[in-house]
Amino acid sequence: MNVYYATPDDATIVCTLMHDAFAEYKHATPSSSALLETPDSVREGLNGGEKALIGMEGDKPVAMLRYVISDDDLYFFRLSVPPENQGNGYAKKLITALEAEAKTLGKQSVSCRVRTAVDRNMVLYQRLGYETEEIVTKNIQGIHIDVATVKKPIHSLVEEGVHV
Repeated sequence: MNVYYATPDDATIVCTLMHDAFAEYKHATPSSSALLETPDSVREGLNGGEKALIGMEGDKPVAMLRYVISDDDLYFFRLSVPPENQGNGYAKKLITALEAEAKTLGKQSVSCRVRTAVDRNMVLYQRLGYETEEIVTKNIQGIHIDVATVKKPIHSLVEEGVHV
């Protein structure tokens, strides 16, 4: 998989990958707000300082993640691998590329938030060396859910030959 930086012109690709990946949460309680985003809202985010990485197999987009850069941290969100592309290591490759970016930028950590009820996501981040910093209960659409902030310190990042 090749990884490249998305531009605002890639908003439709980013949105399509996200909707395909998050479709399984359409009937979750509460459903994911990722499903409410549009190419225009993604484009607005990319024009407003958000960034995104897109993974490609040949000319086919297969995965993406969005992120923001803060003083000390790269915070990523909406990691999206559609079901037909899962099981190929694409999520790990995107996260590894983001970690390499964090190291290049001199950041202290990489972090994200994840619903604790989604076991496979919690397991993925733990397997990649992320530690739970905190768990907060959020009221989303009148429903209380636990959301974990997971973080990986930069000193533990290992580059694995993924180039952006």
